[in-house]
Amino acid sequence: MKSWLLLPLALVSGLACAQNPGDVFVGVTYAQSNIKFKSQPSFGTFHPATVSVGVGMIVIPNLAIEGYVFDGLDDATHTIATSTTGTIQIQNGYGFNLRPYMKLGNGWGAYAKLGRQYGAQDFVVNRPLTSTTTHTTYAHTTYGLGLTYNFNRQWSVAVERMTSKSIPTESTNASTTGVGLRYMF
Repeated sequence: MKSWLLLPLALVSGLACAQNPGDVFVGVTYAQSNIKFKSQPSFGTFHPATVSVGVGMIVIPNLAIEGYVFDGLDDATHTIATSTTGTIQIQNGYGFNLRPYMKLGNGWGAYAKLGRQYGAQDFVVNRPLTSTTTHTTYAHTTYGLGLTYNFNRQWSVAVERMTSKSIPTESTNASTTGVGLRYMF
């Protein structure tokens, strides 16, 4: 397992109870990625996992800004041809989001996210006698929706779905589904 990086999550999802400007929250999120090669749909969809740690602050009523760092937790491998496998290895990265949110009642809340994520990943192709690695860095615009449940003023859980907007020269499409635990100070 890789070392854990510390700061915000593409995935510090929100709290939706009694939030006031200046309130600070931290969170940890486990996310399952869905990565598909645009030019090689026969490769299938890869599902590497990540973990992220983040911090956020309520800047005005119903709007938070958050930052996070993430690291790869599990690689994803597929057979891409006879006797050939491909493995996606998420390296690490960081990002930030604007997160508007609203209360839904009885401890429930909903939020949207719009942000930017920077990271790195490797694609390793293993053949019987050789192995090649392609290292990629990226900067993506990310957006998504989430749902939270507050146990009390400090603790909440969140589930979210995020998508990365890729540019035409990139070879993959990516999205994540995550679940996280948050603490408000």
